[in-house]
Amino acid sequence: MGGTALKHLGFESRRISKEEYFEIVSEIRKIGRKHFTAFYDILHYTSKPDHGDIDFVGLYVPPLGESVDIKGIFNANFYSQNSCVHSFDYKGVQIDLAIQESLDAFTYYYLFSCFSPIGNVLGRMVKQKGLKWGIDGLTYPIKLSDSEQLGNIKLDIRGPYCTFEKLLEFAGLDNNFGDCFERFKGAFETQEDIFKWLSSSKLFNKDIFAFENLNHVNRKRDRVRKDYHNWLEYIKDKPNKFVGNKDKTVYIEEISNCFNRDINKEAEVLISRHSYKKFLKEKFNGKMVSEWTGLQGEELGKAIKAYKDSIQDFDNFIQLKTPENIEKNFKEFWKKVLDLSYE
Repeated sequence: MGGTALKHLGFESRRISKEEYFEIVSEIRKIGRKHFTAFYDILHYTSKPDHGDIDFVGLYVPPLGESVDIKGIFNANFYSQNSCVHSFDYKGVQIDLAIQESLDAFTYYYLFSCFSPIGNVLGRMVKQKGLKWGIDGLTYPIKLSDSEQLGNIKLDIRGPYCTFEKLLEFAGLDNNFGDCFERFKGAFETQEDIFKWLSSSKLFNKDIFAFENLNHVNRKRDRVRKDYHNWLEYIKDKPNKFVGNKDKTVYIEEISNCFNRDINKEAEVLISRHSYKKFLKEKFNGKMVSEWTGLQGEELGKAIKAYKDSIQDFDNFIQLKTPENIEKNFKEFWKKVLDLSYE
């Protein structure tokens, strides 16, 4: 969050030395491990001199109907939540705690977030071949067009650590951490060590990181990240090692072989599912119901929901019916609804 997540509440996080950083990390970790199934601090290069906030990730499955009391656990005065990230104050410092509800989600978030900007940069590089690396793990997105997303094929090899190791191999990045990511702690003494390692990738292309080549969301987010600006400065004179093909399907066979998944076959399932949903929507949709009833907006939505809820396994019910039979059945249902409303 860059230490500004609580600013709108009147809290200004102070910068702290490396020594105080580790003191607070130890205290927060001690508290967190009493309340969370797993609790890690996000790692940085070892010589980082000071910090404006402190990042953690916690594994927590709340009891049914309950939520975690962050303010109470950490005795905080200020608190704000943005998606899975809970920000609060501790000894004048902003703490950002990402809470995940499964071990895989917890671990993937941790792997993506440590040693910034590795997650961001690695994600951009493998995207050139059609992969997506993020806080949710590694996927192959399936699209019919830029605006029509069918879904993601999850690429997971015996869990997050093995998947991450395979991803580094795919990107041509040396690693020796095995199944223990914390062995990387000693690998990056300086931020330049991180940059040197990332730029050694066989997928390195400095052009893909230029602000003018980012979409609006990434451009806005990365402009305020100091480590991203430092990365751009570091790579400005580095030669490109890879220029991706605009047709990313040329890499499908390579990805399938590397991650032992048949991307084409799994894509067929998503496309079939999409075609089936489209087929069902052509048989019954809001435009039809509006024509039959004259309803619009919220009332139209309520009518559609009520009809679908009245039939067990609605998709199976309509898939073999003719449009005429569906219209007849709906009108009979709607007449009963109107009759009841007049009683």
